[in-house]
Amino acid sequence: MTQLLPCPFCCGDAEMDTRQGYRAINGNFGSRCVIYCLKCTAEQSFCKEDWDGDRENLAIYVTELWNARAPDPMAARLAEALREAVTLVRLWHNMPIRDEALAASNWDLYQSSPEMKRINAVLRAYEESRK
Repeated sequence: MTQLLPCPFCCGDAEMDTRQGYRAINGNFGSRCVIYCLKCTAEQSFCKEDWDGDRENLAIYVTELWNARAPDPMAARLAEALREAVTLVRLWHNMPIRDEALAASNWDLYQSSPEMKRINAVLRAYEESRK
C-alpha cells in the first residue's frame, strides 16, 4: 500500500479506516473507506456501495485521491514558518509596554531573533522556488 502523505491543510498525520460505518440519506447503513487527518477535520472518503471493484482497489483509489491533495514540501515548510511567525507576533503584541522606547527595543529584538531569521529564510526560499 502506498504511504499516506500529510494533510494538505495542516500537515498533520493521516490514517485510513476501511470499515467506517455511516447512515445514508435514505436511512440505510453503509460502510466507506476513509482517510482522515489526526490533527484537523479533513477527510477523503468513498462509499463501498458506490464502488464496483474489490476492497483493496478501493483503498488504493482513496489513497491516490488523498495523496493528490497533499502539498509540496516547500508549502509545508512555509505553513510552519507562518504559524511560528504568528505565535511570535502574538507574544510580542502581549508584552507589557511601559514606554515607546521599550516598545521599539522589543520590536528590534523580535526582528533580529533567530526564529525570525529562520522564518525569513524559509520565505525567501519559497519565493525563489516560485520563480
